[in-house]
Amino acid sequence: MSRDGRRFRAGNDGGEDETVGLAGWMYTDLLLGLAVVFLGSIGFVLAGRDASSVDAEGLGLPIASTTSTSSTSSTSTTTTTTLPPEECTILYAPAEIPRDGFYITVNASQPDADLAADFRGAVEERLVVENNQLRFVNSSLREFEFDTLEVGIMIVTGAAPSDSPSGREEGRQLARATANRLRDLFPEQFGRAAVRVQNALNRPRGQVETEIFPTITDYCSILSGINS
Repeated sequence: MSRDGRRFRAGNDGGEDETVGLAGWMYTDLLLGLAVVFLGSIGFVLAGRDASSVDAEGLGLPIASTTSTSSTSSTSTTTTTTLPPEECTILYAPAEIPRDGFYITVNASQPDADLAADFRGAVEERLVVENNQLRFVNSSLREFEFDTLEVGIMIVTGAAPSDSPSGREEGRQLARATANRLRDLFPEQFGRAAVRVQNALNRPRGQVETEIFPTITDYCSILSGINS
């Protein structure tokens, strides 16, 4: 065999080996490509995490966050309603003569200004005595003041010039007229008072005697020992 023939056969053998090698590499590349496509089609699920626990870049790293937990405690509250102390209003009887009022005598024949001045002065003198008695009985009692004085009952006695029916009626008219004048002069003190008029003998003409019962308003527990 000549040298050219050997060279030709050698060329054919090398071509077949090269074709088989190229086919192997192509097959390998195809498998790699399919593997990439397959891997790309698989969805990865991060178990035990939600979207908020993955960072914005999708790297699967937990995001550091602070969770504020508030606990609510149930408290049972018992509400006790306390009623205010009850107030009472009573008629006051002076210490000297229990169950009687105190007496103020005025001259009803004088003008209104003089009548008002004499009456107020006499009442204020008497209130000093009664306030001393109140402090002795209970220092918590509200003391009397003329400007805030309220009279519950007023008994007005007019002087009767005689024991005849006309004389007694004249005494009652004098008492009634004086009671009305005192109401007009001291509406705050006598505006709600119950008034009784009567007459009496052996009194100077024009003289009127008033027996007044002031009221006391305070807590009932404090007033329980008054007038007993």
